[in-house]
Amino acid sequence: MKNTKLTILSVLFALLGNCFLAMADPDPNFHIYLCFGQSNMEGAAQPESQDRTCDSRFQMMSTANCGQRQLGKWYTATPPLAHCSSGLGPTDYFGRTLVQNLNSNIKVGVVVVAVGGADIKLFEEDKAESYVAGEATWFKNLAAYYNNNGYKRLLECAKMAQKDGVIKGILLHQGETNNMQQDWPNRVKAIYDKLLSQLGLNAADVPLLVGETRQDGACNGHNGVIAKMPSVIKNSYVISSKNLEGMGNGDRFHFTAAGYREFGKRYAEQMLKLLPASDKDGSGSNTNTNNNNNTTNNDLENQPVSGAKGGTNYYVNGRQVYVYAPQNIRSHRPLLISMHGMNQDINYQKNQAKWESVADTANFVVAYPSGENKSWDISGDKDTKYLIAIIDKMSQDYKIDKSRVYLSGFSMGGMMTYHAMNKIPDYFAAFAPVSGYQFGNPCNASTRAVPLIHTHGTADDVVHFQPSGGQSGAEAVIDKWQKHNNCKTKKVTTVNGATRTTYSGGDCDADVVLNAIPNKGHWHSNDAYNTTREIWLFVRRYTTECNSKPIVIVPQTPFNGTPAPIPGKIEAEEYDYGGQDVAYNDNDSENRNGGKRNEGVDMNDEAIGYTEKGEWIKYTVNVEKTDSYTMEARVASGSDGSSFQLYMDDKAISEEISVPNTGDWSSFEMVSAKVGQLTEGKHELKLVITGSWVDMDYMLFKSANTTDIEVITEEVILDSSYDIYDLLGRKVGAISAEEISSLGKGAYLLKGNQSGKVKKVIITQ
Repeated sequence: MKNTKLTILSVLFALLGNCFLAMADPDPNFHIYLCFGQSNMEGAAQPESQDRTCDSRFQMMSTANCGQRQLGKWYTATPPLAHCSSGLGPTDYFGRTLVQNLNSNIKVGVVVVAVGGADIKLFEEDKAESYVAGEATWFKNLAAYYNNNGYKRLLECAKMAQKDGVIKGILLHQGETNNMQQDWPNRVKAIYDKLLSQLGLNAADVPLLVGETRQDGACNGHNGVIAKMPSVIKNSYVISSKNLEGMGNGDRFHFTAAGYREFGKRYAEQMLKLLPASDKDGSGSNTNTNNNNNTTNNDLENQPVSGAKGGTNYYVNGRQVYVYAPQNIRSHRPLLISMHGMNQDINYQKNQAKWESVADTANFVVAYPSGENKSWDISGDKDTKYLIAIIDKMSQDYKIDKSRVYLSGFSMGGMMTYHAMNKIPDYFAAFAPVSGYQFGNPCNASTRAVPLIHTHGTADDVVHFQPSGGQSGAEAVIDKWQKHNNCKTKKVTTVNGATRTTYSGGDCDADVVLNAIPNKGHWHSNDAYNTTREIWLFVRRYTTECNSKPIVIVPQTPFNGTPAPIPGKIEAEEYDYGGQDVAYNDNDSENRNGGKRNEGVDMNDEAIGYTEKGEWIKYTVNVEKTDSYTMEARVASGSDGSSFQLYMDDKAISEEISVPNTGDWSSFEMVSAKVGQLTEGKHELKLVITGSWVDMDYMLFKSANTTDIEVITEEVILDSSYDIYDLLGRKVGAISAEEISSLGKGAYLLKGNQSGKVKKVIITQ
């Protein structure tokens, strides 16, 4: 009897022991990531030999019964990670990169649910099954891995994964099937919010990483929609697909194995930025460095800067440097260094060149260094080392783009510019001396072809434009440098009174330009010929990369050749020609919304979008007569706080105009504002974004002294019958299209019985 009791107790302890093991807390060092989407997340590339083994610290949960893999079980994460029919995708090298850079006690697990060709509906729990039912057989076969509901399977596996580890983030790559659908970000947010709620997660702890579609692919327009995710989900990040290798043979949707490897690394690099330092391997090969050539421009440009905004004094190598940075400066922007003349100083150069106004517009950093004893070492290396130290300091504090550093100087500062061209040419993308050159026999010792713009007054009595007595002269110096660059063509033009000689067609497309300003003496001219502005328009075209083609500068001209009329309608996407910093200022060089104009403004063929605070766009307009005007704009926004302001010839003509949150960027509403009196004639209208994420279709300017909003005509009749409402929204009757002319004077809302569209009209006749 006694032995029987012992046996029973032993069995109970064994069972309880198993229960205690089953109820063990999740391992905080097991980092889990939920991954979902369509074919690119599924993995469309064939794994290669290098992909077939990986560190056992990288695990995958099987989200389907596939061969030896069972649903809900963990395995070493060799491809395929989604289901039996999937291939190599970005999650493969996302996980591998993480384990390479995290402490050795940390494991990484991925839970991947993805189906090629899937609409976002597959992850909308209440829509998924009916959606799958209407799809082709091949799609049904793939969706069957997940019992026809991607959301339910992802949630089911996530709950199982939570028993083993901690969910650290969510990865998404989807959108080709929902290409350019403006409600996509909000639909993703609904899925994200629901997952967090049902898994008991906090949004601040679980970032969403969203990958772009192929930038050279059939659905690249959707990247403009993806770019809006951070405005919809605060803790979300866009992972660039720039320069990723895409599949050929007519496939314009997917990436190669090499492309997926790099894409996965980019996802991981972003996640590594978000993880605490204590998780990271201090001795490992962390790939998240600025020296990694694969780091994307978008990632670089979103980094915070520690340098002060506005003007501030630095001390580099014990010498003063006055630095100006715009209030909206961001990382990976250019640096321009402007050097004073002999016996001059920083303040003199600042007052001459006035680089701050250009820097505010084009968003770059300006540094005014001080010469030792108000002079420059134009034969040794003391000041070339000083310039390098300034670049390094600006890189540290402002994370400048070192491939876009430009050097300019006046008088002896111009001579120092030429000296730097010879001694340290690889540190600067382009050079812009003013009223200063090498005397005697100018040296051309640069190791590369250098872009050069030299500006000089023909009446300069200090450093003569064309001296006698065997001195070199500006023309002789320029002639040597254009030959050094192997320039093939010469062109002479007139720019705001200055004679411009341009030598082009040389090595690395490095042009050499001489601007001769008639009757100007020894000073930095910023009157009719604006030296500072013209220097920027030239140098901004170049980087230190030899094979980067210079931007073609297009003069600012109206979109259709003639100014837009006021009163009248101005389509937002029909802004002036002229490019960045001339006709518009956009925070990046990509058009994220599609459209025919391959420029930096984010737009399609109907509206501008993805606007950020500080950006601006210009329109050449013609005001028909001096009068007071009002403006109505058709706008949309999926976030709060969006706004814009209007300027005419750089003077504000409106207050800041708020744009309501219309629910998403495809739901447009009208906003209006008074713009006051406008003067007859040709003007420059500037639209400035004062609160991010405004989408705008058009602006409609009207005289404030007429009530003629719209006279109903046959051309605007869309339906055969209408319901009539007053301006308070009360139905007051019905009318056929033929009877509209019988309406008396007044304001009406007409709702078409066929189209359902509401048209606001005022009958004034």
